Amino acid sequence: MPQPVLSDKGSNYEFTWAEYQLTAHVSRIHEHKDGRISCELKFTTSNPEYKPHLLQQTFNLLGTSQGKTLLKNALSKVYKAKVDWDEVTEQICGITLNKLREGEPIEELWTDEAITPVEYKVYPILLDREPTLLFADGGSGKSSVGLYIASCITLPWNNNPLGFKPKYGKVLILDWETSNNTYRRNIQWFRRGHDLPEYMISYRRCWSPLADDINAIHEMVRANEIDTVIIDSIIGAVKGDVNDSTAAQDFFRALRRLNVTSLLIHHTAKKTDLRSKSPFGSAYFNNLPRSVWELTSHQEPGIDKLNIMMSHYKCNVDTKHPQIGIEVMFNKAEGKTVFRRINVENVAEFDGKLPLSKRITVLLKRGKLTIKEIAEELGAPYNQVKARLNEMEGKKVHKLSNETWGLSQIEI
Repeated sequence: MPQPVLSDKGSNYEFTWAEYQLTAHVSRIHEHKDGRISCELKFTTSNPEYKPHLLQQTFNLLGTSQGKTLLKNALSKVYKAKVDWDEVTEQICGITLNKLREGEPIEELWTDEAITPVEYKVYPILLDREPTLLFADGGSGKSSVGLYIASCITLPWNNNPLGFKPKYGKVLILDWETSNNTYRRNIQWFRRGHDLPEYMISYRRCWSPLADDINAIHEMVRANEIDTVIIDSIIGAVKGDVNDSTAAQDFFRALRRLNVTSLLIHHTAKKTDLRSKSPFGSAYFNNLPRSVWELTSHQEPGIDKLNIMMSHYKCNVDTKHPQIGIEVMFNKAEGKTVFRRINVENVAEFDGKLPLSKRITVLLKRGKLTIKEIAEELGAPYNQVKARLNEMEGKKVHKLSNETWGLSQIEI
């Protein structure tokens, strides 16, 4: 019985029977909640007596014998060569299902092996080969920051003004929000603003949810050697309600198949308290990314300048990093966008988002204060202020009397 040659293309499989001059392409494999495992089957031939394309249709890999008979009858009509269609169908179903169920191989993790340090694609923002989430209100500059990070990786841009430390790679932007014209304009303005050499970032406009489109995206990532994807944004990429835990799990399950570094751009949950904002939707959007950054911004009406503060919301694999202050200048007349690093303490609108220790040091720059005065000024509980001062003593602040505190010399 002829055996096929199998080509594993990641999310797709290709079966070739030389004796039959026949090839079957299996793609768009999807496991449904009702137990079905559907795929798209495409049959082609190298037999010169026939046109290359024979048949293309959806097929249930776990279907009944009736479905297999219908497929056999359809193929027999378009390809008259002698083929054992029953065996061909069984080989496609059996081998494909086995490949799907194999999963990742077992690895041995030894206690005496050298430990690899936490790796970053762009330090300190983007973890290597892990999902990082960046969330903010609409119009806060999320996509602009994403484009900055993509440019750092692509060039690579080691002497960038924000001081990020990138590793070279190939980036794919998956865009569910805007158009290629918008991204094309933004990248040109960005290059001019920083006098950078010409460079290219791969871009794809998306409309299907990631879970439905993952086979095609996986193939593009593999074929183009992409190692970093930017998803802009999760709202469009999720299939269904972002508050639904199942929809969130499906999204991250699909993302995991890509096995690349990812930056996930997301929106903020609707909360009025500036200090307690969180990613919108299911808790999985906070729990499953290995690192989460919150972006806060301020822009005066009529001024083409955007002040941004990036705050490290959480990290599973490393310590949290300090806030990063960014100023973005938009020069519409010259078609330029310029980024530069700023001190977040100099932007009054960011005061409410600073950690308590930072807010205390900023306040003490005015002069010495008692614990009660600090607590009242900051609107923080007395015991929290007292505990934080004790932690900071000798490093950033020092005690002048039983209740009065001031800045250490290194902070003045």
